[in-house]
Amino acid sequence: MIIDEIRATTRPIHEELDNWLMPQIQQVDTAEKYGALLKAFYTYFNPVMKKIGDHIDLTALPDYAERRKPALILEDLESIGQPFDDIIPQADLPVVLNSAQAFGALYVLEGSTLGGVYLAKALAQNLGIKDHKGLSFFYGYGKESKENWTRFVERLNAFGEKEENKEEIVKAANDTFMLFKKHLEQRMK
Repeated sequence: MIIDEIRATTRPIHEELDNWLMPQIQQVDTAEKYGALLKAFYTYFNPVMKKIGDHIDLTALPDYAERRKPALILEDLESIGQPFDDIIPQADLPVVLNSAQAFGALYVLEGSTLGGVYLAKALAQNLGIKDHKGLSFFYGYGKESKENWTRFVERLNAFGEKEENKEEIVKAANDTFMLFKKHLEQRMK
């Protein structure tokens, strides 16, 4: 299955990203720091999601429109009283020119919903948030995160059965991870 190949190929960069990001999350203890984190995510997720949206095969992923959107980040910024009129989008983005590359990039963004639940808990504790107000992006699908991920993986595996899609899916996933890590390192100095 394509999911196994993607996981094996992206494991090193995925672990690097996780190991770098967790200490950053632990330092987010003010609305300003949290706002900077949200902006760093938005300036990558938003343009990548636009590229994915232009090329995703809706017959292969019919629930795409229901998937987590970067607009939640803007809602979170507003909720915590942080401005977002100073957001400058990221220019160094993964190549997404077809459905295979769209699935590969979406693997990374959708996969982040699983870890996002843990990040939301850590951020809530650091910031003293009792409800999910201001954490909707990281909270993602909440209790339905695993179920939504499973559905996505089923669709990804079905799409990846075609040999001509495999290489582009895997490369796009790996590139998306690498460029996201680079982006966060630059934005969160």
